[in-house]
Amino acid sequence: MAEYEAAVLLEPRFADAHNNLGAMLYVMGRPAEAMAQVARAVELAPDYIDAHNNLGLLLEKAGRNEEARAQFEIVARLKSAK
Repeated sequence: MAEYEAAVLLEPRFADAHNNLGAMLYVMGRPAEAMAQVARAVELAPDYIDAHNNLGLLLEKAGRNEEARAQFEIVARLKSAK
């Protein structure tokens, strides 16, 4: 995890690092921090399919189903545009 934290500090606009840091934070039992990192990845890269999907999963696990569904709809839309 230290590598992702370092990447975020060195390059705060690196969406991949935010997404990956979020995944690690979730595994470590820190879902609120995970969601913030993944949401930042989506903010930085609105066409980042994996980040939208991960945000949807985190929202779903938090019981925020409407917001999760919106993320999954974005994933479907982005995939169909490719």
